[in-house]
Amino acid sequence: MSAQYNVFQQIFGLSLASNLLSQCKGTAPSLQQQLSEALPAALNQAGPGWKVVWGPVVWKHDDSNDSPLDNACFIAKNEELIFDDGISRPAFVIAIAATASQWTWHNEDFAIAQVVDLDHWTAAGLESISQEPNLIPQNKAQSDNALITNGFGLAVYQLLNNVPPEGSPGYPRNLPEFLLQTTFTSSSPTPKLVITGHSLGGALSPILAYTFLKANVLGPFSQKDVLFPPPTSASGLTGYQHWNCNIVCDLDPVPCAYCIDTGEKLLKLQRLLTIYGKAPGWVVGAVFSLAYISNGIYHPITSSLFNSEYPVPSEPFQTAEEWLDMAHLQHVDAYTREVLDMPHPPRGVCTQLPKEEEQMLYPVLQSVARAKLVHERGSKLAAEAGI
Repeated sequence: MSAQYNVFQQIFGLSLASNLLSQCKGTAPSLQQQLSEALPAALNQAGPGWKVVWGPVVWKHDDSNDSPLDNACFIAKNEELIFDDGISRPAFVIAIAATASQWTWHNEDFAIAQVVDLDHWTAAGLESISQEPNLIPQNKAQSDNALITNGFGLAVYQLLNNVPPEGSPGYPRNLPEFLLQTTFTSSSPTPKLVITGHSLGGALSPILAYTFLKANVLGPFSQKDVLFPPPTSASGLTGYQHWNCNIVCDLDPVPCAYCIDTGEKLLKLQRLLTIYGKAPGWVVGAVFSLAYISNGIYHPITSSLFNSEYPVPSEPFQTAEEWLDMAHLQHVDAYTREVLDMPHPPRGVCTQLPKEEEQMLYPVLQSVARAKLVHERGSKLAAEAGI
């Protein structure tokens, strides 16, 4: 990365930095220490002047030394970041990590059968968001309110309420407490608060921002100083240089989860049946399963699309492996190519996972991979039985 990167590229670099430990295993304290040590160099690569001012925080659901982290985030500050309007101002960036564990996929990405009413959960401010949100059956939720999946609700609760370890920047305050105690000098341009992430981190970013806003825990930041996607339909944006929207590769299948509304033009589960030509049977089965669980309640937020630099072959894929390889390329590498002109993301701290294991960490891709395994095992049993 380079000091010549624009504001959008630098913030994307911070998003990448939140995933430095995506391939690592260990206890939460050991992983937190690793991330803390790795971040300064990564932030310097993103651009000059970045410094961690809160965290990092690593959360795990267990104390195992042989499993990855479940959630991670940090806040970086730049005193003089040049924004796209040409004005230099202080910037605080909350960067949220993507899925790194099977537990996170099952309990956060794929937990969509119930919902959380964000407006109800945030009604009492800091007091209410310090408690786990109530889970509501999809068919009993008030559709006029802001609803998120129960898995995303769990993830946001963890992001809000975990505290950096003693000795780390921001200790002993959690995220809302840190924002509430932040102060500005009146002589400088108004600072901006940016919330960013990729994959799971990208999904959690607007939810976290909305939660801050509705719970009235933004501290000195006003609504106009917070950059996050509003919950509205797509508006024809293109490219990556936009605030307040989801940046989406046009060939990435993951943002298609979990909408099934036929009125949605692009980001819906049905598109997976043709996104790379005619889909193999395993993909079809996975899509039908996801559509059944989603129950028609989910819709995408505002998105800005860019065209992938990685073309899809003209011939339809014959195997699930080919489909998954292309999906992984479009969900990961296409973004670094578009934003940073890098063919692949920078290597993390630990040894790269085998491709098959990494694919199992992403929404949609894991569902397809599991459908493939079921098919293979069923075919093997049938062959053994002489069927």
